[in-house]
Amino acid sequence: MQLTIHTADKDARVISHLLAKNPANLYERSQNGHLVRMFFSTFSEDEVEVTFFVTPDPIELSRDGSEKYDITSYINDREFSVSSIFCTFLRTALGTALNGKPKEAYTEWVDHAFPFTFEFGPLASSLSDGAITELFEPLGFAVGIDRSEGEPAARFITLKGRTTLQLGLRQLFVLIPVLDQYKHYYIDEKEIDKIERYGEG
Repeated sequence: MQLTIHTADKDARVISHLLAKNPANLYERSQNGHLVRMFFSTFSEDEVEVTFFVTPDPIELSRDGSEKYDITSYINDREFSVSSIFCTFLRTALGTALNGKPKEAYTEWVDHAFPFTFEFGPLASSLSDGAITELFEPLGFAVGIDRSEGEPAARFITLKGRTTLQLGLRQLFVLIPVLDQYKHYYIDEKEIDKIERYGEG
């Protein structure tokens, strides 16, 4: 499961400060049987590309004592798809950008729009390509959808548009669970409050 963020624009390097991540370091955290990694594949004054990658460990998941994981975890490709689970794992890594709370010297950049490309996948969803496009186009994104060879159900989504980092990420965090009709947990009041906060405005 991965999300790649790319921009080529003047002052693109500021993105690292909005993410609160050092481009020279590999970010790596273990969370609930999943390894969350982040790395900058491109970093210069006028171009930045950063990828967040989540690798599930089905063996570790099967050891956590949870009844929801059984032998099917070893063969269930859902664990490897972008979904609401993916958003849960990335929330900590992207917290600074989602909340728009970088160091004070960079707060003015929170509301600065960059020409972004967001790519995420693989996606397992029963929604049609047209329905996915209809979710993102009204937000100002050009939508590209690619299917992996040999896996017609696995899709990779590319969104291109000018927006702020915070707004673009919040839109993803609200809409990726919409694409994921196989929710992994009950949507309670706490979850509703979280979605409303990210979707504010």
